[in-house]
Amino acid sequence: MNNAEVAKLRDKVTVYRLAILRTQHGNEKRIWSSIGNRWASVAGYSAKMADGRVERVNEVNYRVIMRYCTDIHAGWRFGWRGRMLEAVCEPVAVDGGRQFVYFNCVERVERDGT
Repeated sequence: MNNAEVAKLRDKVTVYRLAILRTQHGNEKRIWSSIGNRWASVAGYSAKMADGRVERVNEVNYRVIMRYCTDIHAGWRFGWRGRMLEAVCEPVAVDGGRQFVYFNCVERVERDGT
């Protein structure tokens, strides 16, 4: 991705990380907290549907490309167009450089059998 392709970072994504809090009774409470917005390019590259007896799982894989960063990790989420995309890998440098990175992400939609 060269400088002319920076203009392709047209999608605004919100970055979320998991925060684990303790209640006054000592129980864990897990919440996703927003840590900021970034410009990115988001593109779907595969989809999978699996039917089970109890549930139906639809899964779509995305690639999220953004400026080089080291502060976003696997397991964090990106909010994009009303969807939640979970990063399933650490950032990978595009073309081996330090200008852009990409994340392989997955969107899982679980529904009951209806």
